[in-house]
Amino acid sequence: MMFSSVLCIALILFALLHVLRRRQESFRIRLQDTQLTVISGQPPAVLLQFCRQLTLDMRSIKGSIRGLKKDGLIVLICSHSIPVAYRQDIYLFWQQQPNTAKTGLKQAVESPK
Repeated sequence: MMFSSVLCIALILFALLHVLRRRQESFRIRLQDTQLTVISGQPPAVLLQFCRQLTLDMRSIKGSIRGLKKDGLIVLICSHSIPVAYRQDIYLFWQQQPNTAKTGLKQAVESPK
């Protein structure tokens, strides 16, 4: 009985965190081999162009890039399946973009923990 209660609470918390995180998501891009797919939202064109070039240069990159709304800012989060060097390139590229290129919002860059 106690185990099922704990399991139920854990599942509810997991679902709640999942829903809240999705609400914060501004856009999501999937990189797979030489393909670039926008899963949700409307990422800035400069970011899409950079990612297209990255997929063409690498040809075997897989992972996703998410733009999350956080305290009025948009923060990039790259999946860990993207090699560290390329994640750093993406974050650096994003950081160097003027705010007008980033859909007119004040935006920041966050590296994964």
